[in-house]
Amino acid sequence: REKWDKKYPNIIKSWDKNWAELTTFFEYPQEIRKIIYTTNAVESYHRMVRKFTKSKAVFPTDDSIRKVIYMSVKEIAKKWTMPIRDWGLAYSQFAIYFEDRFAA
Repeated sequence: REKWDKKYPNIIKSWDKNWAELTTFFEYPQEIRKIIYTTNAVESYHRMVRKFTKSKAVFPTDDSIRKVIYMSVKEIAKKWTMPIRDWGLAYSQFAIYFEDRFAA
């Protein structure tokens, strides 16, 4: 805590303020926590969308940006073939913890 407080005092303040919400994360099993904190897929997705949108400096309408993003998502989805590691274990844990949200 001391090392973090010296280097990242605002993070420590945020942790102290939101500790009850943060510790909820640790109530889940490792399989679920791993899915929650893994952001590589999200970051990769955002990077790919930016790749499609950065070629245009200005979009004439809101609808035009929606269309570009929609088309980029279709192209990105073609390349996403890698499954999430240990998804079966995570899925079974999700089914246990969120039983009411899973269709039989």
